[in-house]
Amino acid sequence: MLDYGAPERAAKFSWLDFAPSYVLAATPEAKSKFEAEIKAGLFKENGAFLVYEDRARGGLYAARAARENVLELFVMSQCPYGVMAENSVFESGKNSLLPAGLKLEVHFIGEARKNDKNEWDFSSLHGEAEWQEDARQLFISRRFPEKFAAYLLERNREISSPDWEKAAKAAGVDPAAVAAGFEEAKDMLAGDFAATSGLGITTSPSFLLDGRDFKVGISELSKAPGFEKLPPPGQPGAGCNSK
Repeated sequence: MLDYGAPERAAKFSWLDFAPSYVLAATPEAKSKFEAEIKAGLFKENGAFLVYEDRARGGLYAARAARENVLELFVMSQCPYGVMAENSVFESGKNSLLPAGLKLEVHFIGEARKNDKNEWDFSSLHGEAEWQEDARQLFISRRFPEKFAAYLLERNREISSPDWEKAAKAAGVDPAAVAAGFEEAKDMLAGDFAATSGLGITTSPSFLLDGRDFKVGISELSKAPGFEKLPPPGQPGAGCNSK
């Protein structure tokens, strides 16, 4: 067992950017033993090693650039646990229960691939309506950032309803502008899905605090200094997983 900052890690495992991780020699015996886990993507191959990144509750993206006083939320827009977490965090922000000056960002979990027509094909755990809502939320957060929190909280009242325009109007966002920008929103979402996948984040809700401190679930976030006043989740530890 090595501490992330130990000289031995720097010498032998300098490529390791997440902790805690379990590293095994990629011997034929080990690869045979964990064949199913390797195919499922649970173990990654890195040269002479097999790596399992333990993300059950949280961890540290130690090689990632720090983002001071930024909280990134990773969700699926129609995941009930993600919705509860968003409501808890954004309502707390409205009520000044979070660290002063904290910047909130929402990112999404899913997959995007170009088809033979060079168009995006999206996949999200809860179906087509979910990735479409992901795209709208991402567009509003970037094009109308001052109105995003209001839209999100209003939309989450009836997240499964197809009438997203009702929430947009309530938040002061022009639905026509969102509809007109949907192709741009799809490009945004494809990039966002790729960034989330690159971090290996598959559970909604998950959080990154200050760019590096990874936490799964609102109950884990509430243990961090400055977040003790977050309203408790309806079901502690619950989440939707895309894997």
